[in-house]
Amino acid sequence: MPLPIKTLTERESLFNKVVTLEDIRKNLPQYRRALSFFRDYPDIYVDFLVEASGPDCTFRLYPYQRVMLRALARHQDANLTFSRGTSKTFINVLWQMIKCDLYPNTKAAICSSTKGQSAKILEQKVQEILALIPAFKFELKKENIKVKDDVTVLFKAGSWIMNVAAKGSTRGDRYFGGIAA
Repeated sequence: MPLPIKTLTERESLFNKVVTLEDIRKNLPQYRRALSFFRDYPDIYVDFLVEASGPDCTFRLYPYQRVMLRALARHQDANLTFSRGTSKTFINVLWQMIKCDLYPNTKAAICSSTKGQSAKILEQKVQEILALIPAFKFELKKENIKVKDDVTVLFKAGSWIMNVAAKGSTRGDRYFGGIAA
């Protein structure tokens, strides 16, 4: 989906493009359509971020990863069962990051048997995603906040992802999405 951003030369990337408030106001209907489109096609949003990262970014989603992302985006409950090594956790964390970016004020969590394990998984996957898709760094307020076994990833849209342990003390917490790792 073309956005109202002028075409960039080979040496330019969206890192150098500053979208002003005036640009947004002038093209608000196009931005709304793009946002709605990306909510249904998160894999194409990933392609957009890869393109925005410049010619050095060579990350590509596999076809089954595209299907996984679309299933997560279009269905309230998705149960994905794949064998080892099919990047299940990677895609789930990527989806939570996309959701936090496209849906303002989203609260998401990654849950594991211990808080330390969930912190390690969240931190590793977020760093991996940011290394593969550098443009995603512009969507974060801070890459992550880590205090002991607590990791929180803050987004400019007011959203966040945090880690929790699978125990009784986390009962009653409310999240818009989550990963059981």
